[in-house]
Amino acid sequence: MVIGVLIYILIFTFKVLENALGTLRMILIANGKKQIGAILQLIISLIWILSTSMVITNIIKDYFKIIAFILGSYIGSLVGSIIEEKLALGANLIMVITEKYASNMIRSIRKRGFALTTFKGKGKNDFKTILIIVVKRKLRNEVFNIVKKYDNEAMIITENANATGGYY
Repeated sequence: MVIGVLIYILIFTFKVLENALGTLRMILIANGKKQIGAILQLIISLIWILSTSMVITNIIKDYFKIIAFILGSYIGSLVGSIIEEKLALGANLIMVITEKYASNMIRSIRKRGFALTTFKGKGKNDFKTILIIVVKRKLRNEVFNIVKKYDNEAMIITENANATGGYY
């Protein structure tokens, strides 16, 4: 009985690790860290083999292994998402379309040291100020807060950015 519970715990733990590391691997590769991503894949493969072999051994007689496997995958995905959110690697391109207080907003964003380009645009009815800002992903909420301080109705569009020049 104790060995059975230990196997369930191992399966669960391995799946949490596998999924969390898989998420981290994808983030690293997307940010150009291919060597570290490849090393993580080695570890992920080893964990997968160990966990899967534990599950398929006597699978018909022990459905709790399947449950441990599934729950570990679920929790691992959540843990991976939390890790990804905390690391916040990479950069974001933020586009702000505003009608109000643009000069104050621009001054605040530039004072904070963020890379910023502005231009005028024509919306459906009025002229707009368009701001393009590239920031490290960890700092994007700072930009959001500055924008919302001046124009709570501004349209904010974000994308992942691969900046190859300039500064951010």
